[in-house]
Amino acid sequence: MAEIDVPVDEMEAIVAEFPRGVQIGKYLNVATILPTTDGPEYIYRVTVPNASELPTFEELDSAELWVDVYFAVGGFVEDDTGGRGVPPEVAAAGKEVLTAYLMTRPEADVESVADFFDVSKNTIYSYLSRARSRGKDARDATREQARQAR
Repeated sequence: MAEIDVPVDEMEAIVAEFPRGVQIGKYLNVATILPTTDGPEYIYRVTVPNASELPTFEELDSAELWVDVYFAVGGFVEDDTGGRGVPPEVAAAGKEVLTAYLMTRPEADVESVADFFDVSKNTIYSYLSRARSRGKDARDATREQARQAR
């Protein structure tokens, strides 16, 4: 039986680097060169040391939001999330961070998440802003700790 080589997305560039070795890479979405598939030319993948299963994103903004959630909760494991739902660390972090995590899912949009929480779209935007701020504050604190440790 002949083996079929399945193309692997090729990294074009690292577009963002964060503390603790977290990165966002821009990848050529080789799936789009297959005749039966559609999608964006590029995808974004977050890499986290010692993690094996991480989502890909069609938009850089979604990848950055995922990183904000990751730092806001001090890290979490994405493995088997599809089977178990939201990572426990995210679920325990409150509505703001949970909202941000849900917004990184490909099937989510502001309207569906607002309906889920039974709040207005403006409330969702407010939650997202606060979650991003928590992520940034956590990254800044991590950088400062690393600087002081030197």
